[in-house]
Amino acid sequence: MGYRREQRISLQISALVSGLDCRGRAFTQQARTLDISSGGARISGITFELEPGSILSVQLANRKARFEVLWVGETGTDREGEIGLKCIEVGTSQKKRLPYVDDQEFEVELRRGIMEAAGYEIECANSGRGAVDLLRNYPFDAVILDYPLYDLDCGELVEAIKLNLPGTKIILLSIYSSTIPEPVLALTDAFVHKGEPRQKLLATIEEMIGPATRLKWPLARASSRFAIRLAIEVKVFRDGLPLSIAGRSTDLNETGMAAVLEQDLQPGEMVTLDFRLPNADEMLALRATVRRRSGTQYGFEFVDLTAPQQLAIRAICEVLPPINVPQLM
Repeated sequence: MGYRREQRISLQISALVSGLDCRGRAFTQQARTLDISSGGARISGITFELEPGSILSVQLANRKARFEVLWVGETGTDREGEIGLKCIEVGTSQKKRLPYVDDQEFEVELRRGIMEAAGYEIECANSGRGAVDLLRNYPFDAVILDYPLYDLDCGELVEAIKLNLPGTKIILLSIYSSTIPEPVLALTDAFVHKGEPRQKLLATIEEMIGPATRLKWPLARASSRFAIRLAIEVKVFRDGLPLSIAGRSTDLNETGMAAVLEQDLQPGEMVTLDFRLPNADEMLALRATVRRRSGTQYGFEFVDLTAPQQLAIRAICEVLPPINVPQLM
């Protein structure tokens, strides 16, 4: 059996999208999602010209995430006006949860460890009625059931799960494969013989519901660095006289900036950085300290940012490409 690792959910709701278009102009526009998953989304309604590789900030209610444009629907095709996105900012993750129901304690301990070592959160029950209590109180991604269960008809339990939790996958685990009724097997999503290596169960789980953690749409982190090319002017006092040094930024975040300069600075010097953000009309003049130097590359730490200055930098960072972000897909 084949399974989609990340389920795509049809969801049509309004989203606030911010970014830079193909000409480098900042925009904010209401769009509409067509479907979403934990790793991406498909949207429509953006009237600004975008291209694959562009970085967008997408906000749904109180959730905000950073996405890379994977594709833009071509004019005259069924996908005209649509944009495919992939989440690129690694945020908090949530373990996928599975109940394991087996009335033999040694069997539970035999398999529980390998599933938890892989990162899954396992809740165990030693009876069918215990399984009913678990399923009533907690959401799960899949259910592992031993067959038979001596206090409850396993077939009836499988039917109840499929009726009340239709999206939940069921893995049947048994040493008595020949005694399992065909209707019960037909309702389950996979069968694993207890005589097979324990890795077989783990491989089946991963095939059905994917890796042990799911990505939650995150907020951009201030500690990340975001690539940006801006003309800057660095002002410093030397021997009591003002000196201006031209340069170009390489990356930016809320705490500082990296830049390539045409003249030398020394770590520890206090400077003023003059530059204009793509989403602002006025120049920024920020006090900063030289923190590091490598050849013509310098790292600056901002000093005493005002609230409006911090908000302006944060807004542009949400639509800039992050540096060295791990891949999700």
